[in-house]
Amino acid sequence: MQQILRRKSMIGQVREHVVGLVEGLKDEIDTMQMDILQSNQVLRAFRQAPWRIQTQTLAWLSILILGTLVVGGLYLAVASRAGNAGRDLQASEAAKTELVRENDRLRAQLADLRNMDRMAARALALGFVPATPEQVYYIEVDSYPQEPGPAPLPVTVSVPVPETAVEAAAAALSARADQGWLTQTLTDFYQSIFGAAEGQ
Repeated sequence: MQQILRRKSMIGQVREHVVGLVEGLKDEIDTMQMDILQSNQVLRAFRQAPWRIQTQTLAWLSILILGTLVVGGLYLAVASRAGNAGRDLQASEAAKTELVRENDRLRAQLADLRNMDRMAARALALGFVPATPEQVYYIEVDSYPQEPGPAPLPVTVSVPVPETAVEAAAAALSARADQGWLTQTLTDFYQSIFGAAEGQ
């Protein structure tokens, strides 16, 4: 009987132990269920509503469009500056070409005005005549170092003193007639024009 009582007490202890374990498991299950519920609530709280997703999508799309507009604006500004610089360069090149052309024209005009035939004709028209060796005077300067130079060439052409400007120009041109066919042709042309005008 004692054995039966001992067994009953052991069974009671095992039962109490099992009941304690079951209750502990129930408490743990309840705790786990509470954790799951809390995590579901947290997930639900963090889970975004459809309007939040739409707002975020719209915000990202707006940022993307704004970034594209900024990059496009910068590109347009750079392209505009490059275009303006190109137009300025073309205008400067055109101005340079025009100035070079004007310089060339002025050099040609200066060369034409410095032509010996033209200067001689103009000098004769103003009343100047070539100097003869008798009319040339040299002044001796004592402190000037003298180096022997070439002897002056003798003047073999005698130029008559013209009475009019036309005759003076013709005389200047005829004095240089020995320089070639071009001078002779120009002299003939000049005489034909001004000679005809004199006859009228």
